[in-house]
Amino acid sequence: MADYEGTITKFRELVASLQEANRELRSRHVESATHKVVSPTIEMFDFKAKFAETKAHAKAIDMELRQLDVLQANEHVKLLCEFMPDNFLRRGGDHDSLLVLLLVPRLIHKAELLTTQVKSKFEAPDKLDREQVLKTSKGEQYSFGCNLVHLLTVVQGILHQYESCLNSCSVEVLLKIGTLLPELAAYEKCLDFYIELLRKDQLDETVSLDNMKKAIGYFQQLHNVHLSHEKVDCTALMADHTKSVLAACDCINLDISRLKLLLKPGQETSDISILLKDLETCNGDIRLAARKIKRRMPQTQDGTTAPLSYGKDIEDALSSCVKNMGLVVRTLQEIGIGAVQQAALLAGSSKAGITDSDGLVAKKMEELAFQAADKVYPSEDSGPYEALRDSCKSVVGMVSKIAGAMENGEYDFDGTPEKKPVPPVLARANRVKAEAADTGNLKFKLESKDDDIKELRKQIKLKQEEISEQQIRVGLVEKKLENAGRDSDDRVSKIQRKLDEANLQLAKKEKEFEETMDALQGDIDALENEKSELRERLRVLSKKSLLEGLSRQSGVAALVTGQASPTSPGSPTGIFSMPGTIRDSPMLIQQIESLREALRYVKNENLRLKGEKMKVQLAALPPLRIPKKPVGLASSTGMVTVGDVPEGTAGKDTLNKLTRDTTSLLSELYKLSACPKVVDITKRKAGSEPVLEKASPASQLIQTTARLNQLQKSSLELQLAMTNLLASNRTGGQVKTDFSAFPTPAYAKVLHERTTNTECIGRVTFSSSPGHGDTIPLNVVPAQLRKIHAAFVS
Repeated sequence: MADYEGTITKFRELVASLQEANRELRSRHVESATHKVVSPTIEMFDFKAKFAETKAHAKAIDMELRQLDVLQANEHVKLLCEFMPDNFLRRGGDHDSLLVLLLVPRLIHKAELLTTQVKSKFEAPDKLDREQVLKTSKGEQYSFGCNLVHLLTVVQGILHQYESCLNSCSVEVLLKIGTLLPELAAYEKCLDFYIELLRKDQLDETVSLDNMKKAIGYFQQLHNVHLSHEKVDCTALMADHTKSVLAACDCINLDISRLKLLLKPGQETSDISILLKDLETCNGDIRLAARKIKRRMPQTQDGTTAPLSYGKDIEDALSSCVKNMGLVVRTLQEIGIGAVQQAALLAGSSKAGITDSDGLVAKKMEELAFQAADKVYPSEDSGPYEALRDSCKSVVGMVSKIAGAMENGEYDFDGTPEKKPVPPVLARANRVKAEAADTGNLKFKLESKDDDIKELRKQIKLKQEEISEQQIRVGLVEKKLENAGRDSDDRVSKIQRKLDEANLQLAKKEKEFEETMDALQGDIDALENEKSELRERLRVLSKKSLLEGLSRQSGVAALVTGQASPTSPGSPTGIFSMPGTIRDSPMLIQQIESLREALRYVKNENLRLKGEKMKVQLAALPPLRIPKKPVGLASSTGMVTVGDVPEGTAGKDTLNKLTRDTTSLLSELYKLSACPKVVDITKRKAGSEPVLEKASPASQLIQTTARLNQLQKSSLELQLAMTNLLASNRTGGQVKTDFSAFPTPAYAKVLHERTTNTECIGRVTFSSSPGHGDTIPLNVVPAQLRKIHAAFVS
């Protein structure tokens, strides 16, 4: 279709040129007839006209044949689509993906066609004059043409990236891009609109380019979202960006010439004039460097470009250059549009015509420049001078650097054969062919399944007949069961009556038993009371007899001592003295000593049992981990000073920070443990509500709970930070991601085993002779070995 439209356009141009030549020759013929001079050009003209007519006729026949081929191809595609399944033609399916693959080259050809025709239609001269800028719209037309060519080159560069990515991406990405076919087709109408205007000769400076800018923005956004991670053709990318930069240089050069002509003469020393000169110088440097890059593009013997290779930073630098050049072009376009409008207003207000001394003053041009900079650079407040200079300088530096690298051969092909990826459309086609090939096998399988289904239906029919017979039998059995149930109900009713009678008799016997038990319990209570009274009497009698025996023994002993000892002076003779104390019975003393000894033994045995139990508990606890003495940290003993860690040690600052955080957290915990805070309820009267919610006991409890939660959270964060530090200093102990770093599962399991109780899986004990141990082979089958290994791993 693109070739067809291009041929039609060339044919129309040829007809227009032949008509113009025909009119010119007719006028010459009329002039020669008036002067009566025989001119041999008539025969020459007839020959040329005949040749042109023959050529046009041949082209018309060729176009008819091409149109027939196109119709036949479309009909062929339509018939092929009829053979394809419905999922092939559904929205976002394989058909849309194929249309996207055809759409991208079509857009490239249309943009190339439009670029060629716009260049020929708006061919700018080498130098503009003041009359073309101020008296006619030629300057605006040239600027419009250059700007449109620049936008079309940008579009071609993006579409070339699309073409490269869609030929090397995965099938899933191709199908995802296929779902965006309606949106891409909508932007194709933008190029068709400009081509239609060009065909009707209605494309001029009054046509808006906003649709083209929107298309560029959409294509760039779509590429950044879906195709930014795909492989890029470095050679095509370099060539497209170089072409875009050169087109932008043409736009900048033309707009600078227009702005210089729009200024009044004699203002060459103004700031705006100096800015234009600087931009012109930078533009020349950029053009020179871009041409160097274009000349240094490698060529093979067959004329095709050899592949280049460079990194992501160079791609970003090229994209930044194109973006900055686009900003400079837009800014100069906005300034030129405003300057032309102001010049038109001045020309309309003046009575006389435009003279060479007319134009805009530098102050007005600066105002227009500031307005354009605010519109194009909304995020920068530096004004047009700094913004434009910075953009141009950055582009000059980057393009010069790339040109130098190209001259030094840094991006040249090293000759390493690169594996060419399979295009996704071919991979998808092979997959569809494989699915179609599997369809035949599925057909045979379905036929065999149909036979199996027929056999199953026959078996089901037999089973249904058996089930009907079983249902008849079940009916008979149910009827028997019903009769048996009726008989069982009668028996149950009889048994129930007997049970009720037995329960009544049991209740009567229980009542009699309770009365008998009450009478017996009363007798037992009376006997118990009598027994307690007899015991009390026996205890009193025993004490009396014991006291009488003791008193009798003491009297005899006193009598004996009184006879043996002389009487003291002043004491009456013949009178016995009474004893001062009463001694306990030796039997009671021996019993008390035995009880004390038994109590002492029980206490010692109890302490021994408690000690053994505590030993068992301590032995069951995990062994204590004795931490090593910290080196390079502030120790609580004061023997190690801070700063002993050698300089350059990895994680020194982090370790010092964690040490300070740990000390601070311990201080807070000690303070909280040593000084617990009790809810204060002494500052209000009993039964009265607090004035402030903060003074209520609930609020105080909430604050205390919040503080405990904060300390717990700080402890967990500190523990996590320490774990990450340990993992970072251990080889293979940490996994780094884009968002954070965390310990590997193996290292985390090691730390967990150090801090938790180990689990005893089992013990294996072998008996051997005393002395050196013997090597005893353990024979297990593979299943037992896997079980032992699984137990250790789990």
